[in-house]
Amino acid sequence: MIDAFDREFDRDEPTIDWTGSASACLSGQTSIAYRHSVYQRINYFRAMAGVRATISENTALVAAAHQMALMSAATGELSHHPDNSFACHTSEGAAAAGISNLYLGLNGLDAIDGYVRDDNVPNVGHRNVLFHPSTRLMATGDVPASESTPAANTLVAFDHHIFDNVSTRDGFIAWPPPGYVPAPLVHPYWSLAVDGADFTDAMVTATRNNTAVPVVVHHRGKGEGSPFPAITWTPSDLELDGSTDQVLDVSVTGTTVAGEPRVFSYQVIILGQQAVPVANPTNRDQNRLFINQAHQDFLGRPATHGELEKWATRLTSGTSRFVFVNELAASPEWTSFVVNQLYVDTLGRSPDEAGRAYWIAQLQSGTPVAKVAAIFYGSPEYVARHGNSFERWIADLYLVLLDRPVDEGGLGYWTDLADRDGPGAVAYQLYQSDESRSTRVMALYQRFLGRNPDAAGLKYWIDALANGDDLQLAADLATSDEYFQRSR
Repeated sequence: MIDAFDREFDRDEPTIDWTGSASACLSGQTSIAYRHSVYQRINYFRAMAGVRATISENTALVAAAHQMALMSAATGELSHHPDNSFACHTSEGAAAAGISNLYLGLNGLDAIDGYVRDDNVPNVGHRNVLFHPSTRLMATGDVPASESTPAANTLVAFDHHIFDNVSTRDGFIAWPPPGYVPAPLVHPYWSLAVDGADFTDAMVTATRNNTAVPVVVHHRGKGEGSPFPAITWTPSDLELDGSTDQVLDVSVTGTTVAGEPRVFSYQVIILGQQAVPVANPTNRDQNRLFINQAHQDFLGRPATHGELEKWATRLTSGTSRFVFVNELAASPEWTSFVVNQLYVDTLGRSPDEAGRAYWIAQLQSGTPVAKVAAIFYGSPEYVARHGNSFERWIADLYLVLLDRPVDEGGLGYWTDLADRDGPGAVAYQLYQSDESRSTRVMALYQRFLGRNPDAAGLKYWIDALANGDDLQLAADLATSDEYFQRSR
């Protein structure tokens, strides 16, 4: 835990390289490296909080995020509903403000740290937005400080997955989270957020070495939240700068969720020692092997000499493997590779240029690969490859998606559904069935780790794929220590 903290917080932030101008009301953009560094910090915090830590860039809203950041900096004010009185006002920037976290005076990594700290917001709404479990895409817009304007950040933190039902590691979202937490990440407001909770009558107790720790509750949410209802409190008498670890047992009682009483109890182990720099424990040769294997698995080709040296240098210098895999998965080559593979797997041919361009645009705009794949499997061309016979088509889908022959009952059920609702409805339901998701999870574990998942991992990812994306599982596996060691 301390090593991971040191690597994340001791790394150098890339240069902002902002191309805008406050005096000219030119929003510009920051460098790709700078923006991806922000997403890396977000994913570090999300992983600690026990929610999906595979945030990538919402490319469609990057420009709007920069426009709103400039509006904040040029005006010297923050608003989620900025009107025409804001300097450098744009309608796109104003629209982004309503789905964003906003910071004035800090940008980049400092702004993300500030959203987690959330010192002046009793309901810690910025923190809870950052940790929403189903979010997949975010967009950061940043403006550097100048003699005439303060720094500013706009983080577009909501995407179209905001209402997806995605599980969390602990069944709740707490900060500081259960387990080991470096002392610098323990802030005055502690919080617990739960989907659908009513904290109106909730009480918080905390003990250290069987001795009660005084607690002051600041906010009790009910049916509302950002995005979930939360309860926040401040424990007293904590020593966060010493060398001795502190263990706090926390219990939140008097809570109801969907009308049922719930108790949330967990333990936080505060690592009191100050962080010290650590060297990257891996060598350059091992990083090269990992880089080459990831290119092969994601792009179907080995890495070039230039790619090997570029990423070996960055990884050996402390850049996280997540940044590498995230940039690989966000590359135009990867998107094109996914589209090409879908055409070959389902239609048995390469895409035409118009078709390739259309589906690449769909994926880059955030359409899940699962949805696109289901469209391909249910397309008239795919059905025609099976003689336009629903029976033969469904039998093929069973083999491809479920890895088994179709049974008589299933054949009859899906054939009737295809006659009534069309093949697209059947393809999507089969693709997103529990059995198909289980098969896909097993296949990805075998592909990346050479083994079947443990029971807990299998259940988690089956649930996650109901509203998530196979690519996120692939990215998670490719950033794991186990995958790194297998690339030897």
